[in-house]
Amino acid sequence: KNEINIQLNINGVDIAIISQGDPSTGLKDKLNNAIKNCKVVICATRTSGETVEAVNSISQIYDAEVIWTSTYSTDKKNKSLLDKVNQIKARQIVDLLIELKYIN
Repeated sequence: KNEINIQLNINGVDIAIISQGDPSTGLKDKLNNAIKNCKVVICATRTSGETVEAVNSISQIYDAEVIWTSTYSTDKKNKSLLDKVNQIKARQIVDLLIELKYIN
């Protein structure tokens, strides 16, 4: 279903990307496994509730920094526009990782 749960290495830095952050999807377990292996974990969550609690819990256990961001919203009937804003958001995340010196 177009969900992402992957660990990759970019310029020597292990990064995990998890897109399925809805309630009852096992986000806490996914985060726990990812953070053991990766310096940077990027994941999707809701704005409150179970998924936010999962991020806060795991970040406290591993003393991890948390940076909250949000997606762009579009009229999902326009797939071309949705694809374009998703690409822009992805570039912004990469720029953030570069600016914070997680990757170069």
